[in-house]
Amino acid sequence: MKTSRISLVLALITALSSVMAAQTTHAFLWTQATGMQDLGTVQGAQNSFGEAINIKGEIVGYDNNTLNVPTSFRWTLGTGSQRIKDLMGMNSVAYAVNAAGQIAGAYQGSTQAYLWSPTTGLQDLGSLGGTPSVARGINTSGQVVGYSATAAGAFHGFLWTQGTGMQDLGTLPGGTFSEAFAINDVGQIVGTADNANGVILAVMWWNNRVRVLGKLGGLGKSASSTANAINKLGQVVGSSTVDGGGTHAFLWTASGGMQDLGVLTTGDNAYAMGINNVGQIVGYSGGGPLDTRAFLWTAENGMQGLGTLGGNFATATAISDAGLVTGYSTLQ
Repeated sequence: MKTSRISLVLALITALSSVMAAQTTHAFLWTQATGMQDLGTVQGAQNSFGEAINIKGEIVGYDNNTLNVPTSFRWTLGTGSQRIKDLMGMNSVAYAVNAAGQIAGAYQGSTQAYLWSPTTGLQDLGSLGGTPSVARGINTSGQVVGYSATAAGAFHGFLWTQGTGMQDLGTLPGGTFSEAFAINDVGQIVGTADNANGVILAVMWWNNRVRVLGKLGGLGKSASSTANAINKLGQVVGSSTVDGGGTHAFLWTASGGMQDLGVLTTGDNAYAMGINNVGQIVGYSGGGPLDTRAFLWTAENGMQGLGTLGGNFATATAISDAGLVTGYSTLQ
């Protein structure tokens, strides 16, 4: 069971926990006109983390207190950051939001997948037989994807719909685990899975089949890739090992395959975390926890750093079709 590979984002947070505990971290909204704006926290919280943004500019994520207990929040321009109704006081994380304001994430110690709607409230999505289950992505029609432990203890990606409940997406032939991170409005799902040789690869589920998207380089089990986001055109972004060592962000298309987006600075690693429907990509790039920057990539300008809120770490997690970016950054 590859619990250490649940996601690159969670792995990063774990690796940086000691650094970020000593530095205040806030969610941000970045626009071309204003740059990076500090979204602050809900009253009583110490840190905040922006995870997703919808077409209306609504941002969701989580904040935590001095005891490092996370709670889901929703931010809008009119209201600022607020606790999500029905999740107030709970240990929870919000990972995704759609245009209708439906929010997907995990609660009950951040181990149980949930869907929250402004009209129907909180809904427990269940699991594939084990614990935990985590919802990571949602599309316009309310289809939710994520990953869950099975009764046997293996992690599998899932698709949840209101009509069918949670369905196991399975694994690659001979593989042992899979994780689903995003779904577009066509129903294409992306994530990661290991193959029979134990190599972890970016994958797409579509029309009841799973497809390997490949990798940029690397040999043996040290080679890996993961797909983190997909837009309505089927363009996929994520990260992959490269020949010679290191990890680079990638853009994958059905016609062109996997394209290396490079890094911000020579020697850095880079991870693409989000893509909008016009092909703008965001993520983070850096040489380590003391030197990591959020980036925006476009076909016209390549990879550009977005700066920080004053500290030495920032990551961009999502971008709206209007080019609004969210993520989180240390303050000093």
